[in-house]
Amino acid sequence: MNRPMLSMMKDYGVKGFVTKPSNLGDIKGDSWEMAAVMGMLGRPGAFTGTLHSYDGKRAIFGPVRGVDVKRTLYDNLISFSDIPSVRIFPGVPL
Repeated sequence: MNRPMLSMMKDYGVKGFVTKPSNLGDIKGDSWEMAAVMGMLGRPGAFTGTLHSYDGKRAIFGPVRGVDVKRTLYDNLISFSDIPSVRIFPGVPL
C-alpha cells in the first residue's frame, strides 16, 4: 500500500481491506484505492482510481487502466476523471 493510503487508514482507524470479494475474484493493482477512500468517508458507489495524495483535508485520486472496460461491467462506475478529488471535513457527518 502507498503512503497516502496508510496515512488515511491510520486517521480513520482502519486496519485493512478485503481485496478479494467473493463475487468478483482477486482485485489486482491499486484500482481499489478510490473505492476504499470513499468507503472510509461513508460514500456509497462503484469507484475505480488510485489514491495519489492525502493530507487530512483532501484526497486526490489518480488514473487506472481499463476504465472503459470496467464501465461496461459496472453501471454508474465513477472514476478519477469524474471526481478528481474530495475535500475531507473531520467531524462533519457525510
